[in-house]
Amino acid sequence: MKHLKRYFFAAFLLSVWCNSYSQQPAVKTGNAKNVPVIELQGNGYQRGLQHGKLLKTEIAELYKKWKKDIETNTNQNADTLIGHFFHSTNFAPAIKKWTPEIYDEIKGIAKSSGQTYKDVYCFQMADEFWVYLDKIRNKEANHCSGMGVAAKGANPTYIAQNLDAESFMNGSQVLL
Repeated sequence: MKHLKRYFFAAFLLSVWCNSYSQQPAVKTGNAKNVPVIELQGNGYQRGLQHGKLLKTEIAELYKKWKKDIETNTNQNADTLIGHFFHSTNFAPAIKKWTPEIYDEIKGIAKSSGQTYKDVYCFQMADEFWVYLDKIRNKEANHCSGMGVAAKGANPTYIAQNLDAESFMNGSQVLL
């Protein structure tokens, strides 16, 4: 019985993954590349400065793809939409209160990457920005898959979530 539960749990995870993967458009890829690993040190702002400096070129390329994707999917100017999202939401007080290191890291990335604070801040708000864009487009797109299994006896609770990122982000993952 114990192995049967594990089998069904694994089958469930596989089905969630297959379903979320099937919603992404097909993308041509070249040779698989290794995910870069970058070790950062210091406080949030210092880590942000290092991150932005080390990946300045990659960040610039990714933001160009991001903005092109926004314009393709909305038929609107990306900078205008990003500006409207930035000025019409108010996440900064919560970020400063609950995760001040991340707030400082965003500022550091912006300073050393050559990107605007507004762009770096909004790019970090992937889920919130997707909801904003979905409302503009009057459609709901699936962006994440999640699941949970309650603890039972000596067995712990399992919680899992993934981020079904837009296909333009393929190949730009970095482990920090």
